[in-house]
Amino acid sequence: MYAIAAAILHSDGTPLASLAVSMPESRYDEERLPELGRLVSETAQEVATRRLGV
Repeated sequence: MYAIAAAILHSDGTPLASLAVSMPESRYDEERLPELGRLVSETAQEVATRRLGV
């Protein structure tokens, strides 16, 4: 099992939640790690912006 996660932070930097994507080892592709990390990070920021006004 592999997982990629990002914190959802309040504007003061306090962690409020996290967002994670997990997958079986058979679907993990190391070459896609930068892309997947970027997508998870951007989505966590979007959640913070939309839901928390951060």
